[in-house]
Amino acid sequence: MDALIDNGEIKQIIVVTDAGHGLETGAIEAAKKAYDAGITVSAIGINNPQSNSKKGVQVVKGIAESGGGLWEYSFIEDLSKTMQDLTLKTAGRTIKQAVGRQLKAVIGDEIEDLEPKSKTKITDFINNYGENINLRCIVVFDVGESMGDNPVIMKKSVIEMFEGLRRRKGKSSIAVIFCTAENSGTYSTACDFTSEVYTLGQELEMIYPDGDISSGSPILKACELMHRYYEV
Repeated sequence: MDALIDNGEIKQIIVVTDAGHGLETGAIEAAKKAYDAGITVSAIGINNPQSNSKKGVQVVKGIAESGGGLWEYSFIEDLSKTMQDLTLKTAGRTIKQAVGRQLKAVIGDEIEDLEPKSKTKITDFINNYGENINLRCIVVFDVGESMGDNPVIMKKSVIEMFEGLRRRKGKSSIAVIFCTAENSGTYSTACDFTSEVYTLGQELEMIYPDGDISSGSPILKACELMHRYYEV
């Protein structure tokens, strides 16, 4: 149907950041590269009184706009719901954009230009398709003080978000990458793609591993991880 919908599957990167230490360098450019490669990038900012809120909003908004996605700000206790809602909203918008381009090419009209009955049918199709389409999502964490010293919050948020996505009819799979607050610009893959909640939980037990730390852009690393799956 569309470059952003490949074989009935939507590819997404969800960036969770307090814009505090490393991700912002080159993140907007990396999000644009991801979008050009068929991966939508959305962003969630964590409300953190210790960070520069104005600068943080600019970073979060810039990542999402360059990545063709959506953005939100969230309190840490609401993170799992925010991630789930943003993932589904982004998927819905991706489908709507794809359908809109198809309609424009075939009949020359936008969805908003259709008469009410036809518009309702198209909207129902988009909602149904969104419930059944497969989602492949990579969560990139770039957080420092906002998460405190306890990775349990991060792990709990990802698992709850994933459990919510799995209630859909379509298949969902997830991977997790995190940046280390101690070493700006470094990251590690906490969990490779999985469709099982148990496997996700087991992998995230090692969310701060001692080894396997790389440098560079975690968003570009997420692109490589996504492309590796599709090459296989």
